[in-house]
Amino acid sequence: MGITRGVDVDLLASLETSFNPVVLVYINWPDGAVRAHNSVGTITVFGEDWLGVSYYGDISVPEESSSISNPTATLILSSSLASLLGELNKDPRNSTVEMYFGTTTTRGGSTLTGTPIKLFTGYVDGIDFDFNRDGDVASSSIAVTVASGPSPRSFASITHTEASQKYLYPTDTAGEKVINYSKKRINPDV
Repeated sequence: MGITRGVDVDLLASLETSFNPVVLVYINWPDGAVRAHNSVGTITVFGEDWLGVSYYGDISVPEESSSISNPTATLILSSSLASLLGELNKDPRNSTVEMYFGTTTTRGGSTLTGTPIKLFTGYVDGIDFDFNRDGDVASSSIAVTVASGPSPRSFASITHTEASQKYLYPTDTAGEKVINYSKKRINPDV
């Protein structure tokens, strides 16, 4: 079985043995592009510098599935309250998000093995700030929910009528029969 997604040869070869994964994230934030990765240091790829967030960041990407649900990813970045306060007034909703998967030559390194492959693409669907205090220790984080498309329910109707059935399926008489069946069961012909 071969991979047909255009994975870089060097990246594919690095996955055949013990490897060092890295996830790179691009967000078109309201005051400028943000490029970060989950390792340390700066990675230069696609003509841009991506800054490492190390253990201050977390990512959750949905599994690949053929279901009709709207898959979402979550990005979390922890930082000091002072550095996150400036982000409270920004509204990044509907901003473009791209996530890439790659490998580095060393653990926690910043030298890539091959070219990363696109892992997930979507838009900022929601943002949440979390501030916690445990005694003298305060922590804060920002969580960004990334959606990949409209919810299947956004196109659904809560009602189904004979008219909607005829509009969608002009030659189908099933809607008429279902409506008549229900009507006759509740109010039979006299």
